[in-house]
Amino acid sequence: MLPHLNLDVRDDQRLFFVTDIHGCILSMDVALDMCGFNVCQDVVVCAGDLIDRGPHTLNTAFRFINDKTGSYYSVIGNHDQFAIKQDWDNWLVNGGKWIMDEGFTHDEMAEFGQSLSKLPYLITVKYHGRSIGVVHAAVPYDCESWDQLVQAVESENWSVINSMIWDRDFVEYWDNPHYKNKIVYGVDFTVHGHTIIPRANFLSNRLHLDTGLVRGKSLSLAEVIPANNTIVIKAFRQDDIGEMYLDKTETFCLNTYKSLGIVKNKIKGKPLFL
Repeated sequence: MLPHLNLDVRDDQRLFFVTDIHGCILSMDVALDMCGFNVCQDVVVCAGDLIDRGPHTLNTAFRFINDKTGSYYSVIGNHDQFAIKQDWDNWLVNGGKWIMDEGFTHDEMAEFGQSLSKLPYLITVKYHGRSIGVVHAAVPYDCESWDQLVQAVESENWSVINSMIWDRDFVEYWDNPHYKNKIVYGVDFTVHGHTIIPRANFLSNRLHLDTGLVRGKSLSLAEVIPANNTIVIKAFRQDDIGEMYLDKTETFCLNTYKSLGIVKNKIKGKPLFL
């Protein structure tokens, strides 16, 4: 188990965030390509759920697990945790049936889970003087700071770990001021997935990015723009013939976490044959 990873991203690199790829690695690759992502130079950090439901789970998982380029990082999501903990009953009924269809033996399934356990539960990204915390579902309500969460995970507090990969309260109660205004201290902002929302958005300093790629909705890709003190979030969709296109772009101020406006795009990229 790797509880926590400190990731220093150089000032000359570009930094992107994504989440809940769920085996749709080709969609992510096309979206990154449309953003001018440079493998071996730039960095993308995923907020978990690499596996299940999509068409290329193994390729997606091993891209992040075995990366030698220094460009791909991910935390563990709840689906990844099914495989790590060998929770066969819950895994198979929640998108994990693919591993049986692939003909994996029980030992091979356990080995795959062991490979996913190389990923961290938390990543703290340092970039242009900012600290950004990445965890799958949420920083639990009772954790007042990022450091408190790191300490809980490093001490293997499984109550906290399970909460941070399963919690949906911050999205489900988004209009409750107790949740809406709950700041995570010790980092500039955090990045999460897990619960699908109509558009990527901040709740206080918590950025929720899962816009339902594997459910036929959109893939949201966020890039930090240090020069403008903003984060730009691009939503990509796939049309009926398998072609990815940039649907809209929204810019947020990193001082206020408020939207500065949305631009509709409809810019086409490379075809996908899934």
